[in-house]
Amino acid sequence: MLIPYLPDKIDIRGGRGYAEGESPADGGLDGMTGDPQASGDAEGESPADGAPGGEGAEMPASGGESSESGSLPQQEPLPSPPQEQLPQGPLNLLESQGPQPLLPPLPPAQPDPPPPPQPFALRRLAAPMALTALLTALAVVALLRFFGALSFSDAVFFAGGAHSPASVSKLQEVWDYISLDYYEQPDEDRMLESAAAAVAASVGDPYTVYYTKEEMQSFNERSAGAFYGIGVSVAPAPSGRLAVVEVADGSPAQEAGVLPGDEIVSVDGRGVEEIGDEQTVVALIKGEKGAHVRVGFYRPADDAVLEFDMSRYEVRTQNIASKILDGGIGYIRIAMFDNSAGQYFGENLSGLLEGGIGGLIIDLRDNPGGSYDGTVEITDRLIGEGVIVYTEDRNGEREYRRSGAGSLDMPLALLINSNSASASEIMAGAVKAHGAGALVGQRTFGKGLVQSVVTLEDGSGLKYTRSRYFTPDGVCIQGEGIEPDIAVPLPDDYAGMAADDIPEGGDAQLRAAIDEVAMKMKMKAEASASANANASASANAS
Repeated sequence: MLIPYLPDKIDIRGGRGYAEGESPADGGLDGMTGDPQASGDAEGESPADGAPGGEGAEMPASGGESSESGSLPQQEPLPSPPQEQLPQGPLNLLESQGPQPLLPPLPPAQPDPPPPPQPFALRRLAAPMALTALLTALAVVALLRFFGALSFSDAVFFAGGAHSPASVSKLQEVWDYISLDYYEQPDEDRMLESAAAAVAASVGDPYTVYYTKEEMQSFNERSAGAFYGIGVSVAPAPSGRLAVVEVADGSPAQEAGVLPGDEIVSVDGRGVEEIGDEQTVVALIKGEKGAHVRVGFYRPADDAVLEFDMSRYEVRTQNIASKILDGGIGYIRIAMFDNSAGQYFGENLSGLLEGGIGGLIIDLRDNPGGSYDGTVEITDRLIGEGVIVYTEDRNGEREYRRSGAGSLDMPLALLINSNSASASEIMAGAVKAHGAGALVGQRTFGKGLVQSVVTLEDGSGLKYTRSRYFTPDGVCIQGEGIEPDIAVPLPDDYAGMAADDIPEGGDAQLRAAIDEVAMKMKMKAEASASANANASASANAS
């Protein structure tokens, strides 16, 4: 009978399998070496053939001749009745002098089962093949890494499929020459930073821009209209340092004793020479609300350096201001549409209405634009129900923004000039298309594109043009601008000057807007008086 043998442990170090408690001298199987002799299976021979060390070995029958594979160990004779005569023939290995025991008969021999499948040949092939594949893969990776062509963590994938493989290959070649063969070790992070900026610049659109981390932080502050600092305005001084120009009332800087003319020499113990550029100096002074910052100032008047420990507070950028002009006309100046423009416009307008104004002038001169949502929110207050603006992307998909039924029921004029752009033009275009007011001044800049702004994973950012916008009457003013209803050029003395710097008495455009609103207020008052007189006459007649 064959007894299958399966090793309980495999010793991969020597390729040898042993049963629990078995030693190499016990004649177990060796199925991992790939050597037919070592495995105990000669070529063309199976374990059932009686080869030593096979998976099964035929055991000898009791009292007969032993097989070539070995013999049973001797046993002590058992007592038995004496025999008168023993059969002649070869000596049985269990036989000794004296009476022999009668062994119980063995059960009938059973046919041998077929030998089990042998996985050892596959194992002998699998191990070398796996090792070869592993070594080949490692060699390929090592070569590609050596030539800078592969990095599992640095791989770059290009979406869209509009580029040519040759362009990608060229980019890889340029990178390899610079990174591997440039005469000095280049800063590869700087190379990637420049590459990101170059991708944005390559479309040739001045409004598609890559921002570094610091630039993106500054952009977000301008968009929010607020940041946390110490409450000073600074400008470059002849010494090369930043000098304080203005100290805000009630600011931490004012409370600490900072004065106009003081020059910043250190921030949190680091000298401005060590810090480097001015933008970084300003960025270090800004920070989290309530956090402390220690700033050193040189005071030229005293020839002394003073240090002040200050707690940062919220500094709001004044993008909207208002006042009441003569004749009961309200005036609102919008320098930029930040994310809070709608809120602050509403607060200023409410104050003017409480003051009893009968007409309104909104000054959009030199306003570069800003928040798309901010300008839509404000325009919604000015015109009646209808389309404010709509955008269209490269696939022809349109998105409409509409106003509600309410409107500003009073004479309105918008001041515009050649620097009124983007969001300013959205408002101007909607007011003109709906006939809600008059545009006074000069033709606008002509920016009819809408940008999206995204913050990237490392804090840097991208502003890119996503669509064109159209006025309610379907005009895209990109490169064209919006013509005023009342064209008023500035006198030569003030040509090119910022609107905020023009003296009120010399501002011809503001004067024209006042005249326009005053005339409309008068006409409205006369129409109202006429309507009241007619109503009174009708009542008397009845």
